Amino acid sequence: MNCLITGGTGSLGTALVRSGLDQAWLERLIIFSRDEAKQHEQRRAMSSDSRISWVIGDVRDLNRIVSS
Repeated sequence: MNCLITGGTGSLGTALVRSGLDQAWLERLIIFSRDEAKQHEQRRAMSSDSRISWVIGDVRDLNRIVSS
């Protein structure tokens, strides 16, 4: 199963990402946020997990969310 976390680099989003990575059912985790600097830091910290994909975007842009 896939999971999309909007605001995935914020404090709550980061906690959800860590919790999600502990789930055996998770095949792909998409971290969606507009903060490139935080995504870069999170990538460095979690780069070893191949289930993670990072997407830059804003939740107000529906086309960007749908294409993720």
